[in-house]
Amino acid sequence: MRIYLNEGGFSSYQSEYPYEMTNKIGSILSPTSTLLNVDAEKNLIFFKNIFHLPVQENSFLYFVDIVKKKVLEKIQIKNNFLNEIKVSNSLIKSNIFIFSQKCLGIPLYVTMKDKHISFEHTHPPHHYILSDDKFKIIANLKYEINQIIT
Repeated sequence: MRIYLNEGGFSSYQSEYPYEMTNKIGSILSPTSTLLNVDAEKNLIFFKNIFHLPVQENSFLYFVDIVKKKVLEKIQIKNNFLNEIKVSNSLIKSNIFIFSQKCLGIPLYVTMKDKHISFEHTHPPHHYILSDDKFKIIANLKYEINQIIT
């Protein structure tokens, strides 16, 4: 996948979408501050979702402040679709995460500033935790966020 700027320049992303994700319903948790730029002119998240059934159903992507335990934005997304989400710079803070409920996908982060573009993706949060119980830690965090959004 490649993104071009009208003024010239581009950024690309070689994507892999794990087959096992297409058969599951789950949730994605990803921080906004690690790959978006609060000083950028434009920040986007492309949320790529592929489901094994040929249907387009709606779901939601939430911007959640995990410190204040508050939903800041709720965005409708579709499965089997590449969703484009414009991200306000006010949502780029270390305590703000995106969270999808019942919709697995890969968030792709795009930042544009001064005719330059960055195009990145994150890894699942358990890749960043060095602990034997990292999956339990993430499950507990997702549980807490589910309590916030309901």
